Amino acid sequence: MISKEACIVGLKESFKELITAFKALFPKNKEELTLLLFLLLVYGSFGWVIANETCIQDCLIKKYDVYLNYDVGMRFHGVPFGYDIAHPLFNLYSTPISLVLEFFMDFHGNYKIKTIGFAMICNLMVSLSAVYIYRYLVEIVKIKNILILSLLVLFYAFSFTCLVLSFTIETYAFSIFFLSFFVYYYSLRIQEGRKFRFLTNLFFCFVLGGITITNTAKAMIPMFLVKEKFSKVLKQTFIIGCLLLICFLAAIYREGVFEFFLFRFTDARPTEASEMLFLSGWKALVGGAVLFPNIMTTLDIIPKDTAVLVGLEYKDYFMYEIDAIPFSYVWEHAYTIFLTLLIFIPLFTDFRNKLVQLLFLLFSVDIVLHMILKYGMLEAYIYGGHWVYIVPLLFGWGYKSLAGWKKYTYLGVIGCLFICMVINNYVRLIAFIDEVKLVWPPESYKW
Repeated sequence: MISKEACIVGLKESFKELITAFKALFPKNKEELTLLLFLLLVYGSFGWVIANETCIQDCLIKKYDVYLNYDVGMRFHGVPFGYDIAHPLFNLYSTPISLVLEFFMDFHGNYKIKTIGFAMICNLMVSLSAVYIYRYLVEIVKIKNILILSLLVLFYAFSFTCLVLSFTIETYAFSIFFLSFFVYYYSLRIQEGRKFRFLTNLFFCFVLGGITITNTAKAMIPMFLVKEKFSKVLKQTFIIGCLLLICFLAAIYREGVFEFFLFRFTDARPTEASEMLFLSGWKALVGGAVLFPNIMTTLDIIPKDTAVLVGLEYKDYFMYEIDAIPFSYVWEHAYTIFLTLLIFIPLFTDFRNKLVQLLFLLFSVDIVLHMILKYGMLEAYIYGGHWVYIVPLLFGWGYKSLAGWKKYTYLGVIGCLFICMVINNYVRLIAFIDEVKLVWPPESYKW
């Protein structure tokens, strides 16, 4: 039996650990602050245009649009006190933000305040995630060369996933923020040989699982990489899993979306199975997280009887949807191959490193979900927020594990891929902005 005094001491230590984690959320030095301000400016330069000069992100009770196939919550597209269908626990994070922005929106009589406010929050979260990548590379991988640090961090910051999440009012912006910080924080504890307290583990599991239920598994993985008895870790994960499962089932039961939740999962799986399908899914998962794709705009009609299923009770809904066109150029396929090779090199050169093992175990969750279970297999590019932060970290470990000409060849290939990515993403981002200005001009937002 645990004594009362020991329990109190344990709680105090747990809260101290959580406070330490909270303090680590903010930039530590002028280098991190400079990086944060730079990315806020870069992302804001085009995010402001999209939020202010188009209606694609407007949060009014007008229409329910899902562009780029992101499963954007209804809360962000027209139901001020509604729920997020796919992630019912996400209400805990989105409700306070929505209420504050709606207050200022009503106070000033300008609906754009909410749109711009959410876009700024997404911008901040993606920018901070890049700060944690920089911190990981400096403090854990121990890379000191400022040019190499800049290359790896900007490779991440200018990837398709980060660019699009910086202005997209979406759960993935929250995911990429918490996951990148989570990887840094737990990796530092593993490197220092510290054990994880139950309350801290429960908190991270609840936060990550509340945003996307599959991220719960990622929050549990580091627990098995510390010097702790396997039986004790297994007991902790079982208790945490049961608690979170109860919370999740209670949430979907309360919202009455259990059948819809199952429908979303089965509907997102491709019906056919072949080797070419697997390759297409892999290109979408790996290359699609980095390269901005070509886009195509389609118009769908949501009939009233279908709209009622998702809480829309007015009339037939129209939905313009921007879809990503699958890679069709030879260079895009070659890019994915080189990117895959660069990512997996640390698997062979530095696999005994527990921190490298952690990164691959985290990535394996996405591989199992999208490539084996085939959930969203052909649309895997939209799930980049769940794993793209791993790319620069693996680049860092790959660079550190090599020597001589291999090290500089590895770095040179990364540099070439970076240049190709920046040119491609810039051109296609401009095309994307022109498209949304044409299809979703602000004056056309009438219902």
